[in-house]
Amino acid sequence: EEPLACSTEDPLQSINVFRALTEEQQSSFLDCHSEVRDPFLSCARQLGFGDVEARVLSIWDLNAYTNAAGRGLYPLIAKIPHGCAPNVKVQVRNGQGEVFAAREIEINEVVCSWYSERMDLLWCGSALRKQCLKDERGFECGCVRCAWPDDLRAFQCNSCGGRVLQVAKPDSQTATPPASLVTPATAVQKSQEHEIWRCTACLVEVSADALPMDVEDDASKNILKILEIAEEDRSRALDIESLVEFLESVTESLGEHHWIPAYLNYTLHWCYFEQRDKYS
Repeated sequence: EEPLACSTEDPLQSINVFRALTEEQQSSFLDCHSEVRDPFLSCARQLGFGDVEARVLSIWDLNAYTNAAGRGLYPLIAKIPHGCAPNVKVQVRNGQGEVFAAREIEINEVVCSWYSERMDLLWCGSALRKQCLKDERGFECGCVRCAWPDDLRAFQCNSCGGRVLQVAKPDSQTATPPASLVTPATAVQKSQEHEIWRCTACLVEVSADALPMDVEDDASKNILKILEIAEEDRSRALDIESLVEFLESVTESLGEHHWIPAYLNYTLHWCYFEQRDKYS
């Protein structure tokens, strides 16, 4: 797809580029997702503009893709929703927006791409992933992966050491539909039914009160602090000894199946690589 408009990230230029479009082009531009909120409102007002210009700035920020001119708006591609289990990849090559299938896509399956520039969020549990997407992109993710029980959120079973996951209520009579037919609304409805925790190995049921939810909550907040460090600086900014101590502590409480120890192991790998002169 050719870009409808191109601009740098300068807000005044971005507004002027929009104003230079034809009426039909402006209508196509404004049809993209927008959110009239800060920081777009405050930026527009500082430039002497109002809500319409704030909307324009939000459309640029939430929908444009980086290209040789700075960034370009591709109206059709902009309508592809976010998904935490994306089935397409969007890229810009020679100025054109291109969409590639990341896997086989079923009939009636919703096409979705990954919005965030932080690929390491894919390692994280749904609660933290949703929080970061809300802060970064301004929306509450309702994709199938976020709405259904989180397979990465697996606690260790005290009986056999297996994986304790949320499962559907045994009295639920609703059959699980194919993933391709699940909509965000039905996914949220089903997620409300997943209130029982059960070990996938020995099948023992576990009360949520018996799980280390407080440790998970505190550890998630620490992971969030790590994510706030720029990715290119993270591996050298973090203290490896503290990370190792953190990893050992959460693994003891949450077990090795939980996403938090997995993410910390991933982070430690890159820390050791970047600081290899010190630890060789």
